[in-house]
Amino acid sequence: MNVLSVGYPLFPVSADSAGGAEQILFLLERGLMKAGHRSIVIAAQGSCVTGELVETPAPAGEITDAVREHAQHAHAACIERVLEQFPVDLVHFHGLDFSTYMPARPILKVVTLHLPLAWYPPSIFKRQNRSEEHTSELQSHHDL
Repeated sequence: MNVLSVGYPLFPVSADSAGGAEQILFLLERGLMKAGHRSIVIAAQGSCVTGELVETPAPAGEITDAVREHAQHAHAACIERVLEQFPVDLVHFHGLDFSTYMPARPILKVVTLHLPLAWYPPSIFKRQNRSEEHTSELQSHHDL
């Protein structure tokens, strides 16, 4: 299986990351590799993963709304490039803001929610109509 894991665009992924979501992504993708699957990870510059890393620019300085929006756009563009270049069976999102860079193309998507449900926009919990080809399916899983 070819799995594309997408980290939060503002923090690097590694075993020593400050964020729990980044550490979990690190452990999951390492497990994918050990199980014989292909792991591609999109994450902020400075990340360290077992599989293939596709870096997006890491923000320098204060994280403003403009910096956050720029990082989300960079992530979205990178996801599209990876999906064009590689055969991907599953995209696994880990970022709080995943809905801002989730591709519209029909591909299996899984989201791990690492934070309290109230931190996410209510719109992500509404099931989309499967009969509309231009919409994507959202499957969510909440880590406790």
